Amino acid sequence: MLKKILRSFIGIMLLFVMTTTVAFGNETMPSDWAKDEVNEAITHGLIHESLMEGYRQPIKRYEYVLLALSIVEKTGRDIILESEYAFSDIIDHPYEREILKAYSFKIIDGYGNGLFKPDANITRQEVASLVYKLMNALALDDDAVILPGTQYADEIKISSWAKQAVDYCYQNNIMKGVGKDHTGLDIIRPLGTTTLEEAILLMYRLANENQIINAPSIGQVTIDENNTDSTVNKEAGETFDLTYFSKYFSIEAATILLELDDSKDVRIVDVSDKSALLSVGDKSTIYLVKDSRGIILELNSQTNIDTSLETLYKQLLKAINGNDFVVERIEEGIIGLRNGGTRFEERIGETYQIMGLLDDTVDYLYIVKFHDVAR
Repeated sequence: MLKKILRSFIGIMLLFVMTTTVAFGNETMPSDWAKDEVNEAITHGLIHESLMEGYRQPIKRYEYVLLALSIVEKTGRDIILESEYAFSDIIDHPYEREILKAYSFKIIDGYGNGLFKPDANITRQEVASLVYKLMNALALDDDAVILPGTQYADEIKISSWAKQAVDYCYQNNIMKGVGKDHTGLDIIRPLGTTTLEEAILLMYRLANENQIINAPSIGQVTIDENNTDSTVNKEAGETFDLTYFSKYFSIEAATILLELDDSKDVRIVDVSDKSALLSVGDKSTIYLVKDSRGIILELNSQTNIDTSLETLYKQLLKAINGNDFVVERIEEGIIGLRNGGTRFEERIGETYQIMGLLDDTVDYLYIVKFHDVAR
């Protein structure tokens, strides 16, 4: 009798464990209707590593921040922190800095009382409003037209402050209904809690709709044999697509590299989404990089700066900057070095720093540098 009871008890416990495991697995993986777009979002690097599970769980406000910052990163935009303090309830939060960055970029708001509530859930109308705010901050759709008269089955539940955002997301196939009522109108469920997978889909669709991802290729360049002492990441003969390079710098900068691809005088030694190293002749290099310091364009030459080297440098400078005064000041500085000057240095406004020098204590005698600290 005791053995029979034990067998029954063990059977019940095994059934409970199996059921719990299946349920937990279901909660961890994306729903069938969401998995294709979630996988696409992962492929394109739109999902922070901490958000790779619990797809069916409600998304927290700080988790939305991580998704939004991934979109910002893909556009090539950098964020400068305006303040080290914004909300009293994010101090020592694991993602405090990310929340501050999102606030500095004006893609999130607090609750007006010094609180952000990082671990609070987000309703569907709130996430639509946040996505609309992100779109505007990035100026993704300056010509966006929101058509009047869009009706929803539960329109009366949509708050007035969220209606425009919901309309935009719905009309652009970013947010979809969760079903239909008996008249065929979509049910938005604006006050319902947004799940992580729902938020991921909104972000993926926003990025896809505005060609932040899946953008038409700008073109490819081929890495030339390296004749410098610099450490490079790619092998000679390897090709590199400049689509994201054009987002971080400009289409004009990418076009210049494409035109140099067949040049005999200029070799593309290394290139990434955020940098390019060019070898000009046998004794000169031009290095373009975008990092936490901003954008830097640096020329190094072991010989006097000839006209062709200066022209290429100024072409790239115009492509990434476009400020004629900066270009003129660089040009005047180079002329000064040619005519026997040893140094020029100038800060232009709050944004630009330029400098050049003739230094016989280093391998490169001539150095010219442009620094855009705002980018």
